[in-house]
Amino acid sequence: MLCGICGSTNVSRDAWGEWDVAAQEWLLRTVFDYAHCHSCDAETRLVEAQLKD
Repeated sequence: MLCGICGSTNVSRDAWGEWDVAAQEWLLRTVFDYAHCHSCDAETRLVEAQLKD
């Protein structure tokens, strides 16, 4: 995933984690629409890109 503004891979999304008592670990339950670029320090639109061989 890349920042739709600057092309950086330094991006994140809001998500909801839930503690699983039996497994004793955090489980990712939901990923929200909000995306943030830490290079631009702004909200962004994420762009999916293929890795180069």
